[in-house]
Amino acid sequence: MSYRVFRSKFKNKFLVLTILILPMWSNLLLRIEALGNIMEPNNIIVNLLSRININISINIKGTDFSVLLGLVFTYLPFMILPIYTALEKIDSSLEEAALDLGVTEMVKFWKVIFPLSLKGVITGSIMVFLPCFSGFAIPEILGKGRIVLIGNIIEQAFRNMSYNLGSLLSIIILMIILGSLYIINKVNKEGDMLL
Repeated sequence: MSYRVFRSKFKNKFLVLTILILPMWSNLLLRIEALGNIMEPNNIIVNLLSRININISINIKGTDFSVLLGLVFTYLPFMILPIYTALEKIDSSLEEAALDLGVTEMVKFWKVIFPLSLKGVITGSIMVFLPCFSGFAIPEILGKGRIVLIGNIIEQAFRNMSYNLGSLLSIIILMIILGSLYIINKVNKEGDMLL
């Protein structure tokens, strides 16, 4: 998606990026509840389609797919923006040189653009990993409590007053993130990987 926005012919790409991150301006719980309402059998989309004689049924709330869809919908902008920033830093003469050497658009993407935008992919992955890994609201609301992620285990540990287990799991997640940042800091000598 970042590459499509980067390659688009829009004059004001900032407006397109603003539209992509616009849902982030509302509360997370409100967005998840709204998405959960759309995933239930009687929702506004089904009602609108039934008025034009299209009868469909949507009932995916409580499934793995609903949680996955909620995570993607919520955290996609955190992945798009760092990749787009990395794509903007790529010198266009490198792409022209690859095309002059006779490679196809697909080969140019995988051999030139993707390796040069890998810093943005890694930055976005770090920004998305912790909230996806430790979040508990999305699997609780969209998964109807049936889907359990580590954030739900930590929440249950604190609810059951098992503070030691909840703290231990939280520290393990924190150590994974800090370890990732340390490795990136050692690998990235220029210091331009993180936003």
